[in-house]
Amino acid sequence: RQIRGEIDSFRDRLNKSLIKNFSAQVDEIKNYLVSSASVLTQSPSTLLELSESQKSWKEIVKKKEVYQGKAVDCRRKLDLIKEHLLVDTSDLSDRIAKVDDFQGELWTTLNLAISQFSDLIVHKKEFASKSIAKESDAFREKLSSFRKLWKSATSHIFNDLASDELEVISSNINSLSKDFSLLESEARLILETCHEFQIQAPDLEVVNVLKDEVKLVQQRSHHLLEYSLSLDELRNKKWTSFQSNLSDLDDFVYKWSHVVKDWDDIVPDPIVHQLKLLESSIPALRHCRVDLFREDHWVELLQGKLRLPGSIRVDNLYFSHFIQSLEILATPDALKFTETLAEKCRGEVIVRETLNEFIAWYQTYEIDFYDHTYEGRNTPLIQNWKQIFIEINDKQNLLSALSDS
Repeated sequence: RQIRGEIDSFRDRLNKSLIKNFSAQVDEIKNYLVSSASVLTQSPSTLLELSESQKSWKEIVKKKEVYQGKAVDCRRKLDLIKEHLLVDTSDLSDRIAKVDDFQGELWTTLNLAISQFSDLIVHKKEFASKSIAKESDAFREKLSSFRKLWKSATSHIFNDLASDELEVISSNINSLSKDFSLLESEARLILETCHEFQIQAPDLEVVNVLKDEVKLVQQRSHHLLEYSLSLDELRNKKWTSFQSNLSDLDDFVYKWSHVVKDWDDIVPDPIVHQLKLLESSIPALRHCRVDLFREDHWVELLQGKLRLPGSIRVDNLYFSHFIQSLEILATPDALKFTETLAEKCRGEVIVRETLNEFIAWYQTYEIDFYDHTYEGRNTPLIQNWKQIFIEINDKQNLLSALSDS
């Protein structure tokens, strides 16, 4: 009894599943017939509507045979349901009758709509031809205006690596790129319509050329901004703290020299040029030591050699100031200058330290005395005269050597 109950339950679920599948397929066919007839009875008034309607018409005609096959398949399924399932199929028969009768109302309506639309296309061809001519003229005007805006926005894009300027430029380029996408869609519509109606298409090859340029410039502006924002992290560091961490600059140059290799042929020239300058300037920068240079040395370097404003001193010196003078810093002459200046600083340090040692020796030197007693009177006499003269002679020779240096 339990097994029979499970078999009945399974048969019931199977019946419902088959009927549900059958009903869904019938509904699909009916939706195709009704919606297709509705689409084809609409009269297009613009070039876009005409082009879209033509595409829809072709798609509907293409699917017609498919849905007729589905209708035949539904009738076959209904025959199986009647034969094997103990259910009332009168409602199902009524539903299938509306979609598998190819001479019935739904199919007749669709066939009429297809035929009438075919006639409409013939009459609309002249309208399409005139519309294409107008659309093409209007499109060329839009394209001309866009090219002027594009040229203005991109004329100086690769001349500046400042991130704040690049952010504005990149934003403008992205906005113009969206405008170009709309123009590209218009051009595609014109060409597709010409193809649909077998009309001679206007020459719009300039759109493809401009498309490649827009893509290239967009990629380059993105790379420029990415690079500049990364450089800002170093640019904004004070030299008093950054000078002892020049390995960060080494890492930056190494990283970006490898990154740009993956950019193929779209590497902006300013990035390549600046990376070379940064790499060449590192040896000179290593000599610009905060713990070594005094105020006069900084003036000699910053204002004398690098031609920076007089207001720039070591206490308000940033790495960005050195970036301004990379063209000078990257030269062999600048390296020799900083080497010489650093050697001079080291020499002056030695002189100062030696003089301080001499003064300290003079102020702290103690002469040894011994008491000489004669006839009851004590007289202090200096001891170790030889050692005293040796030390004085050493100090004199040292002062003479410092004077000569």
